[in-house]
Amino acid sequence: MAAPLLTGNLGVALPPGGITPGTSQLGSLSLGGPGPFAVPLVLPSLAKAQALPFIAHLYSTTLIFKKALGPLLNRPLLKWSLNAGHHPVRLDLPVNDATVNGPGQGDIVRLTEQGGDGKAIYTGLINDIQVNIGPAGPYISLVLDPLVTELGEAFFDHNYKTYTDIAQMARDCVNSTAHLTYTPQSIPDAGIFAIFNFHFTNSLDVLNTIKHIGGPTFWFYVDELGVVWFQAVNLTGRPYYTLTEGSFSLRKKSTPINTLKNYIVVGGGLKDQTADGNALFSIYDDKVSQAKYGLRALIPPLFFTAAVDQATLNTLKDNIGATLNQLRPKIQISIPALGNRIVLGRHGGPSIRYWEPAVYPMTETLSGADASQAAGQYSPNYVILDVEMNGPTQNLVLGPLPVTIDDFKYSHDGTIARLTHNLMLYPPVSTNHYSILAGKLASQ
Repeated sequence: MAAPLLTGNLGVALPPGGITPGTSQLGSLSLGGPGPFAVPLVLPSLAKAQALPFIAHLYSTTLIFKKALGPLLNRPLLKWSLNAGHHPVRLDLPVNDATVNGPGQGDIVRLTEQGGDGKAIYTGLINDIQVNIGPAGPYISLVLDPLVTELGEAFFDHNYKTYTDIAQMARDCVNSTAHLTYTPQSIPDAGIFAIFNFHFTNSLDVLNTIKHIGGPTFWFYVDELGVVWFQAVNLTGRPYYTLTEGSFSLRKKSTPINTLKNYIVVGGGLKDQTADGNALFSIYDDKVSQAKYGLRALIPPLFFTAAVDQATLNTLKDNIGATLNQLRPKIQISIPALGNRIVLGRHGGPSIRYWEPAVYPMTETLSGADASQAAGQYSPNYVILDVEMNGPTQNLVLGPLPVTIDDFKYSHDGTIARLTHNLMLYPPVSTNHYSILAGKLASQ
């Protein structure tokens, strides 16, 4: 396993004491959640009244501290997403330090808040150093890639010829990187086994594949310290986060039908290596859903040529069908001054519920699990998909675990481009919800 990222500086050592999940409350945010680990849980603090300046700490690619950068000319908006990690950021500096301790491509930058709790809120790799001339004169921009991009750049070639726990496959992905790590809490044993031949691919593609082998409740995430999380979310117990009455200023909810699929063909590799060997395949075909919503086929079919075991392919088919054959609510919530930063790396998953005082009868009709909100109660448990931090304000996107067609057939080049370029220039409300337009994926 790779060493923890800058142990003692950027490492994952927990402070003594703290709050045990499920036992305490912090103002308008209560903490709880399932899991066998009674570890201290201290949420990072966040100023309620103002946006604190960032401090940028510079390290070499070999994790040797070089200097503190500054002063920063900007305070970038930070965002992190489930099934990914943090998004790219740009730091503007007034001068270019060309000395040996100055920033260089491949170096590591950690951000903390001046006057904050000292905890890292972002760690990124310097991808580019731009020399700019603006109205106030020349300045330098450091373009930082999040640590999750290391998974996309890590070469992976492993043939699991015997049934192997998918958690071990995830740990092997982490071991293929330079700066990422994991803990027994972040990647516990899954108890789900598969045979799979990952040939000439990257670790990000492997994580996406084993996530779907695990089922619709599995997720992964690379946090601000470089710790990789891979496990199932638990939505049946008390959630980790509870937004109480008056703690948020805006809530939007929608439930589109455009992503529902109820007929899915999943292909695999050859049964044998002979010239006329037949390819494995499995079909998800839900007649009940088709009678209600019509036949909604996934086109083109999905192919996992590395799946050479029929049982593994059937598991993939069932889990993909269970994931795609459902209406997926999307809830957007704005929290103006919580005082604690919402983080996604949590054992049992970043689950949340929120309080709604009442249903507005002219505009809302709730049924099923949501009907309890009519008299003013807590919502069902959801998963936090996106967090956007803009000063003291945090904007959340909630819903079931995110899924896109791109998740199933992962394109390394497109994903890295999305993570390292497009999102920096045109950040969407959420990268986890897509609609299909003319056969293409488009962010909503």
